[in-house]
Amino acid sequence: MEKEGAKPEEELQKAYRELALAKTKYEKGLVREKIRQIEKTLTENPIERVERAETQFAVVSIANTLEAEPGKILLEKRSDENFESPIFGKSVVIKNSKSLKASSITSETSFYIENTHNSEIHVVAQQIRVYLCTGLVLHVYSKTGVYIEKSEAITVVPFEPENNAPEWSNDPTVHDFSQTTVI
Repeated sequence: MEKEGAKPEEELQKAYRELALAKTKYEKGLVREKIRQIEKTLTENPIERVERAETQFAVVSIANTLEAEPGKILLEKRSDENFESPIFGKSVVIKNSKSLKASSITSETSFYIENTHNSEIHVVAQQIRVYLCTGLVLHVYSKTGVYIEKSEAITVVPFEPENNAPEWSNDPTVHDFSQTTVI
């Protein structure tokens, strides 16, 4: 039934506007309800506050890992951490860190640690290099020994890995280039 004087196209457009308005009000109601559900969930299960420094550290750690060449594990600027899970890579590098404990680091080729202090690490690698470090205890299974430069108070202890020992025999020989040689 048409109103007198109203054209069918105008009536159709008016109906579409009313439909759009009703749909918008309906969607706003759903959004409002969803917001209430989220608020209730957050009130019942609060999220711990994340400090900016922690977030920055995580971002830097991820960036360091992403920048590394394939197969290379880079741990940099770490402090007071205990790595209980095994770390495995083609090569493993630890730099500028302190007070670390790592129970299982395995590298297919080399392990390099630089400017790291007061840490205890179990490492399996063909080549192990230590540079500018102090107060380390290294439990090693190495093919070529441990090479130390410009470092102090480094203790090297041979050990046998519990699982997947390499096919080569352990050479825990320490080559310490930090010591002064008198001729």
